[in-house]
Amino acid sequence: MRRMILFAVLVSACLSLSTHGKVDEPKFKSVSAKKALDDFKRERAKVEEPYRKGLEKARADYIKALDEARKQAIKDNDLDEAQRIAATQKEFDDAATATKVANLRQRLANTKWEWDGKNTITLNADGTVTASWMPNEKGQWFVNQDLTVFWWNTGHPWVAVMKFNADHSAHDSYTPRENLNRAGKRIK
Repeated sequence: MRRMILFAVLVSACLSLSTHGKVDEPKFKSVSAKKALDDFKRERAKVEEPYRKGLEKARADYIKALDEARKQAIKDNDLDEAQRIAATQKEFDDAATATKVANLRQRLANTKWEWDGKNTITLNADGTVTASWMPNEKGQWFVNQDLTVFWWNTGHPWVAVMKFNADHSAHDSYTPRENLNRAGKRIK
């Protein structure tokens, strides 16, 4: 049991470290500086991907081991221990989800996307949305726990839901109220 607790502490520390050390993106004007930043982001994503995959596997193994420990505690009629384990599982899952949401929000900040073939939307770092067909209107966006993005704009009454592919280079979107489907690629 001590090993599982130590493992949980180490994984929690790794999760918290994954969001530290990141700064707001610079607002470069020169083409060469923008290219350097884009190159850095691509290289950083390549380096971070194995870490994310490893952490996801470690998390899944830990949750599986906790589930087995909870089943054993129930079998041993140690209901207090089973409750402690279940509470830890829930807390760990909540923390992991919050970290994924924060990481995706950071990854999508200041990105521009094709919308409906002829338009674009920009997910600004401050949580606002700008749409090319409504330049004077402002909207908001946020990342849901299922890692989809909701966005809306004062220029129209509908909410749009964006779901991204694995490398976040394209999206499938829909507007539930109007049953409208959209898709597009990341432009910037």
